[in-house]
Amino acid sequence: MDLVERWRKIFGKQDDFARPILERASILAATCLISGRYYLKNQEFDWAIIDEAGRATTPELLVSLVRARRAIIVGDERQLPPMLDEELTNEDLAQLGTTRESLAESLFAALVTQGRDQGIESVQMLTNQHRMHPAIGQLVSSVFYGGKLTHAVNVQEREHGLPWLERPVAWFSTAKLSRHLETRHGQSFYNRAEIQGISHLLHRMERSYRERGERREVAVITPYNAQIVELLAEVTPASDFWQALSRGVAYAAYTS
Repeated sequence: MDLVERWRKIFGKQDDFARPILERASILAATCLISGRYYLKNQEFDWAIIDEAGRATTPELLVSLVRARRAIIVGDERQLPPMLDEELTNEDLAQLGTTRESLAESLFAALVTQGRDQGIESVQMLTNQHRMHPAIGQLVSSVFYGGKLTHAVNVQEREHGLPWLERPVAWFSTAKLSRHLETRHGQSFYNRAEIQGISHLLHRMERSYRERGERREVAVITPYNAQIVELLAEVTPASDFWQALSRGVAYAAYTS
């Protein structure tokens, strides 16, 4: 719920109540599309600061950019492309005079390329990462950023402390296991071999950290909703078994 809608819920639904609120606000936080809705369609801003701009389509970015005198656009053109609504059919897009392919072309990437070709100083790359283990960061740096990415964290800060896991990055293949193929569930998929492998690793980690008297947090990221459902049923994060590993549940799904 945005600020205007929240105030309308408290004080009533008079349309003329929104304007004084917006005029008194120094900072407005909203999505790109929200910035073009009814109450903001004629609003002008001194600055527009747009995060994750590499994931936004050209129309989404323009909604905010045309309302700002100046803009700071933050994103990464070398990672995931703009995200398109799956409900948009090719017929719908054709009626609007565009295609899925053209919307998938990143305006942010085009601006970055143009700025670098012209030597514009305002195009800057952030080169110091503060999240990943250096071993992971070095892989990302070599594959995506031409070795320019440096690391503000050291190895000791990201040590997992598991003697049976010798490397900071390990690949676990299920190709030779039984039931290693994906199973379709509605519009989604799950993989039973992966689920059992993840469960085995988590249980082993729990026992190891419990012996060391340590508590840790673990993230399991999967691209399918059906995989999430099966994982939660297999691992049961709310179970009393989990004492050393965080019992909170967080997940991310990028497709159905």
